Amino acid sequence: MLLVTWRSPILTERVLFLWTLTVVLLVACGFSPAIAVQRDVNEEASRQRSMQRINPGMPRPMKIDPQRVAAAGISIFRGKHITLYTDVRAEISGNQEAIGNQADPRQRWVELFDAAVPLWCERFDIDRSDAKDYSLSAIVMQDKVRFQQARLIPDDLPKFPAGYSRGHEFWMYAQPDDYYTRHLMLHEGTHAFMNWFKGSTGPPWYSEGMAEWVALHQWDGQGLELAAKIASVNDSKGWGRIGRIRKMVADKQAMSLEEVLNIPPSAFRAVKYYAWSWAACEFLSEHPLSARAFARLPDLVDVSELQISFNLSFVEALKPHRETLDRDWALFINELDYGYDVRAARLTKAEPVPVATKLNNATGFKISASQSWQSTGMRIGQGDRFGISAVGEIVVGKTTKPWVSQAEGITIDYYSGQPLGKLMACVVPENLSQDDVAKVRPVDTIAVGRTSEVTGSGVLWLRVNESPARLRDNSGHLEVSIFKLK
Repeated sequence: MLLVTWRSPILTERVLFLWTLTVVLLVACGFSPAIAVQRDVNEEASRQRSMQRINPGMPRPMKIDPQRVAAAGISIFRGKHITLYTDVRAEISGNQEAIGNQADPRQRWVELFDAAVPLWCERFDIDRSDAKDYSLSAIVMQDKVRFQQARLIPDDLPKFPAGYSRGHEFWMYAQPDDYYTRHLMLHEGTHAFMNWFKGSTGPPWYSEGMAEWVALHQWDGQGLELAAKIASVNDSKGWGRIGRIRKMVADKQAMSLEEVLNIPPSAFRAVKYYAWSWAACEFLSEHPLSARAFARLPDLVDVSELQISFNLSFVEALKPHRETLDRDWALFINELDYGYDVRAARLTKAEPVPVATKLNNATGFKISASQSWQSTGMRIGQGDRFGISAVGEIVVGKTTKPWVSQAEGITIDYYSGQPLGKLMACVVPENLSQDDVAKVRPVDTIAVGRTSEVTGSGVLWLRVNESPARLRDNSGHLEVSIFKLK
């Protein structure tokens, strides 16, 4: 008893000292539960005030009960600009290689979104400092019932097949392919960003087309590229818009630019209209005659509430070039492929060159291997016969060394059933309309090679046989002589 009494003050003093030191350290490090909770509350209140300054017209955020979320088996992942709520498990949310490297795909979705915000700022001309407190809640679902139990789905939320964005939140269903899940997240993120910072997303074709176009991405976990050029179907598993357009063109259900610009809101219950809206944004953003007017459209969405006023302004800007754009749109949709190069695939004028002989009043042209169809401007009347001859060498691809071809082409590869690099011809109506699209399809072209004869009624076009998606590594030209036959 005396021993205990004698040591008790010392033990008590030590315990008090250690307890006090622990509390001080926890407080200093921000680990005090009460202080941490209050800090989170203060930070959230500050963030919401900043968000409301971005756009005072936005509704208040959805109230979320963390206990209900946890009880429903929903995981939470927090980033700088996003809080992710999902019932997707790590083992089914990405590829096994990523999981083996301890890279949880759900955390990568958060990192993807955080990486996208500065790129959205750049694309829509928003100062990054204005978006420093920008943050959304993302609800990525497999089992909808879980989220209903957690009250993460408001009663007034409309039904949606893939994703929906509103105010501080967006909702989406996880997809079988990780790429398409990421694409949908960026798609809804684009809608949300435009609504918050531009005040609107514009008419249906532009709203959905921009979200589809911007959401196409390249992402290696470090660097992110939005509105990326997708080289193959393997780079965008689950997306499928190009295949859908190809099928509709083959079934003679192609849409004109005019039809795309006037797609009504109700039409977007069908996936095909997302495909056509994306195609319009892809085409108009890259074509030299529309790129500048298209780039100005984000500044019109907040001042043009009605689709008709937005479209009228845009159509008026395109008016001087509308005939050319409609023609090149026809070319675009007929040979649409992954990696399609709009600038290189549009119709250009063939460059005239002198010919060595004036036999039969021959006319000479230089046909570039890095450009698709090139118009000679020569009109062929009904019953006329013209001869064509070509000389020169071109490069039509590169692997370990350049693929060099002459006008007959090289059989190392084929496009549309003909050797790569072969000189091709097509006689098209003088004023190409949407109804004349079939006349410039690859299957209706004439294989010229070194020499050939062409007939028809219309204007003569020439090109080197190559996919419009693979023109970037081509170089050189063929010199072509054209002469009338008796």
